[in-house]
Amino acid sequence: LAVDVLQFNLHFFPKHQDSLIFLAKLYLMKDRYTLAKAVLQKALALDPENTTAARLLGKIRSFRTLCRIYSNRQDRAGGSK
Repeated sequence: LAVDVLQFNLHFFPKHQDSLIFLAKLYLMKDRYTLAKAVLQKALALDPENTTAARLLGKIRSFRTLCRIYSNRQDRAGGSK
């Protein structure tokens, strides 16, 4: 429901930074990283000085990097520890 409300708000106020950040945080809580990343990139395109968006986007990139490293190690180890 909260995602729907924020999307509705952004339909009428597409540059509302707080709505963009809250929507991205909700997507992150639901493990919807691709959607969160897209919303954060939009927030940064509208306001390159948005430190919250930059910080959250950095966390997504760090998380994805860690996942790739872990996956590569699992592949090399034959999928088991």
